[in-house]
Amino acid sequence: MAADASSGDDDGRAHVDTYYVTCAPGLEAHLRREWWDALQHVVGASWREEDVTCVFPGGLRATCPTVRRDAMKRALLQFKSADNAYAYVWEDAHVDASQPGGMDAVARVARSDKWKRALELHRHWTRDASHVSTALGSDAEEKTDVDGRRNPTTCVKAWDGDQDEDEDAPAKQIRTFRVTCERTNETMEKHRWTSVQAAAKLGEALLERYPWKVSLEYYELEVMVWVRDRHMVGAVGLLYANRDSERARPCIPRESETTTQYANARDAFVASDSTPSPSREASRRIDPVMKGKCKRQRVDGRKARRNACGRQLYTLVRRYRSALVSTSLRPSVAYCLCQLAGVERHHLLLDPMAGCGTIPLEGHFSLDNRGSMAGDLDADAVQAAHHNGCCLARHHGLSSPDVLRWDARRLPLRGGCVDRVVCDMPFGNICGRVKHRFPLYLSALQEIGRVLCPGTGRALVLLQSRKVHDLLDRVRPSLVPLDVLPLEMNGLKVSMCVLRRPPALSCPPPT
Repeated sequence: MAADASSGDDDGRAHVDTYYVTCAPGLEAHLRREWWDALQHVVGASWREEDVTCVFPGGLRATCPTVRRDAMKRALLQFKSADNAYAYVWEDAHVDASQPGGMDAVARVARSDKWKRALELHRHWTRDASHVSTALGSDAEEKTDVDGRRNPTTCVKAWDGDQDEDEDAPAKQIRTFRVTCERTNETMEKHRWTSVQAAAKLGEALLERYPWKVSLEYYELEVMVWVRDRHMVGAVGLLYANRDSERARPCIPRESETTTQYANARDAFVASDSTPSPSREASRRIDPVMKGKCKRQRVDGRKARRNACGRQLYTLVRRYRSALVSTSLRPSVAYCLCQLAGVERHHLLLDPMAGCGTIPLEGHFSLDNRGSMAGDLDADAVQAAHHNGCCLARHHGLSSPDVLRWDARRLPLRGGCVDRVVCDMPFGNICGRVKHRFPLYLSALQEIGRVLCPGTGRALVLLQSRKVHDLLDRVRPSLVPLDVLPLEMNGLKVSMCVLRRPPALSCPPPT
């Protein structure tokens, strides 16, 4: 039985919009808190806390009055822990694993009675040019043929509030669409159908209902379907979906721009004449998109261009991310990690494996932190982090973190000088085999315990290992584990380890 439930239609409040906002699975509590604060500010105390529910791992559903669409849109665009925003359409908690039953469940998404409201919400979000790629101009968008080829000579006028408001008006404004399905099996038998088959079935059902055309490359509407075991959720993307075909320009800083700043923690450094030794941190490389190649990455279960403008919520307000590496962390995840670590304005924040510097940059941008250091063993990653720091200062007027090249196993810092350490350690096949990463984890954690302040110093590290507790036992007594929380990153199960340094602990000098 389909659980097609929208709290607004079921409790008598018919004039409500239902949103579906995604985040990394495991960080729903941060997103729920942000949702609830936004609803209290936009709607007031009359809205219940039950109107924000976690219906899917990494996704929350919430309702808001239709008359508050503008205020809710402004609030959503400022979310710091969210990845993307959708208009909720359908939910089914009993999807059959067989092919006939599964295809019938997917086809029911196209028959949902919430399509009209979802398309109205989509039209409201895309009626202006705030999310359009700069190459398309302010009032034009490229027209797309059925086979995905764009026709730049024609344009479509933006929607205004004076147009005819018949029942099919929202659907008439859309010409091209695509369907994307993400499917995961964890606790049940494998589905007898694939994600491609599910997307094709839903696209066929939508073509029977609406006069749209399919375009997988350049589209105005994206329909997302998430399936995890027997649970399925369908939604419509709210951010402008039409893509520009221009490739990203190189964002690697010039050699003259790589001078390191030492203003934040000058007295924390010690002299070191040793050169960094090779480690698994060297697997981080500048993404080929920075060299003009339009690579793709998985975002919310689909393959998307890295240079897609306005694809994610965090790309609309965080203008400091212009240079990436192959293992770049999402700013929304970095924000939640800093929150869990308790980073404050006066803290000295350290990321010993910074990559492109997302964690310290997010501490400056979202948490008003004014003292942070970032470093990596790979020279290209250090260049990218420094360039992003320059973008933070140029676009947002904030001070940039100090960026250094170092080995995380031998930090050139004095003992007991760092307040908070937030680190995304290498994991996944791109960063080497597990048996090679374990010694790196152990050496890096021991060094983190040395540089943390006794008693008050805390660390939060992301790592992937089946022997997490054995690893944490081996770093005692320099670090004491407080909590180990699960997190899912692009389908990989990782652990968020919250650690603290005990008071009055004498650590041996670095070797």
